[in-house]
Amino acid sequence: MAQLAPVVMTSLIDMQKAQSQAKAANAAAQAQADAQARQISESQAIETRRRQEQLIRTLAAQRARAGAAGVGGTGGSSEALLRGLSNETERDINDMRRLNLLRTDDIYGNLASTRRRNLLEARDSQINSLRNMVNKGFGF
Repeated sequence: MAQLAPVVMTSLIDMQKAQSQAKAANAAAQAQADAQARQISESQAIETRRRQEQLIRTLAAQRARAGAAGVGGTGGSSEALLRGLSNETERDINDMRRLNLLRTDDIYGNLASTRRRNLLEARDSQINSLRNMVNKGFGF
């Protein structure tokens, strides 16, 4: 029975080590997923701002051209053209948001898979430790 104590202690230490490694791997994966999601969010904000600024410049140029042609910057086909440009930019921004949402969902979906894999690996390691403990304890 005295021979069993070191085997049990070693197995318990191995089990604790596997659990700690899984916890550390999960924390690292979470940090990486959060960093990727922040990068997507920042890129989206920058691109949205760039497109809106470009729209403002385009609308001003169109109004100036319409005014120079004597058509006027409001009403009629000129207004329809400006509204069309605004709508197109808004659609592009919304498409980008939806695509980025899918990317972020994919990142966190992969994170969930990584966590499950880490949990299973830790459990397998614990089972192997118990198996070794039983084998050594009973002389198998």
